[in-house]
Amino acid sequence: MTDLLRTLMRDEAAHLDVPPPPATEILAGGHRRVRRRRVGVGATALAVTAVAGLAVGAAVTGDGSDRPADVADPGPTYGVVLADGSRVAVGEGLATVPGTVHDLVFTSEGALVRSNQNDGASDGSGPEALTLVRPDGSTVDLGTIPEGVGPATDPSESVYALAEQDGDGFVAVLRDVRTGEEVDRVPLPDRPPSYWDVPPLALDDDHVYVGYRKETWAVDRETGEVQQVVGGPGGIPDVAGGRMATTRDASVAVTDPVTGEELMVQPIDGFGFSELSPDGTHLAVTTENEETFGESTTLYAVDTGESLDLPALGAGWGWSWTPQGDALAVGKKGITVCDVVDGCSEQPLPAGFAGDVKPGGQRFES
Repeated sequence: MTDLLRTLMRDEAAHLDVPPPPATEILAGGHRRVRRRRVGVGATALAVTAVAGLAVGAAVTGDGSDRPADVADPGPTYGVVLADGSRVAVGEGLATVPGTVHDLVFTSEGALVRSNQNDGASDGSGPEALTLVRPDGSTVDLGTIPEGVGPATDPSESVYALAEQDGDGFVAVLRDVRTGEEVDRVPLPDRPPSYWDVPPLALDDDHVYVGYRKETWAVDRETGEVQQVVGGPGGIPDVAGGRMATTRDASVAVTDPVTGEELMVQPIDGFGFSELSPDGTHLAVTTENEETFGESTTLYAVDTGESLDLPALGAGWGWSWTPQGDALAVGKKGITVCDVVDGCSEQPLPAGFAGDVKPGGQRFES
């Protein structure tokens, strides 16, 4: 918790007739990661990093209207998200969804799960189910969506976005993850399409990011203003926490997607790729050894440049994320959670989970 946030909470408690904050629940599962909301279009996100545990905290809700605009905005607090077949674990909550899990992405209310009932195949198999799984194990049936690119989410918000055809163009339709009700429609630029039937999206604070053939565009949700993202490569945008990650010929870069400012550049040797954590505080860079065909992954803190070489994985789905921005991997006997400051810790799998367990924070088919 930052000094600013601590001071503001103490002042609030001293002057308002409100009960003290539930410190035990707030701190359950480890220290919270905190992302500052951008005050202007050029500001970048900051975060306080710490290892997240498996313990369940209350999901952060509300619009934050009683909090100054530049005060830290808590992200999800519900711990590790995993899937085993049709079963989904969100912290200590367990639920079953229709068919095979294809997406495990994060919202402020819990994990948003896209699943397919045709043996997991998504090529021509028809509509797919969309389900919210809350940290208490309860679910919300959000109906079906066309197969293809999954929903875009921001872990600090309770909405999800999908691109839909609108006449000759496309709009990003935002819906409330708790009800499925439409809350906004954002017209998208008319640019050469990418490799899917609809443009892939990323949702980050007040912007929708759109991937086209060789371009990425940003649309301001409040004003409708559109602009091309400097250095945006097209395809599925990797944007989170006011940052964008791109892979270049011999390096990976993290930039401010609105201003184009370079925040971090890391050289890579040979073939490699990168991925931002859901809160934008960390970058995972994976490189492949052409001689051994093995992979190695390094975790970087974007703000400080600190790094941690992550343990080698023998199999599985590779490194993914917790909702709080820690690196997460699943092995045959348990999970590994890593942070650049505190290192790695081992956790057991939920009871009954075994075999092909999928970590949260990934799209397993697009």
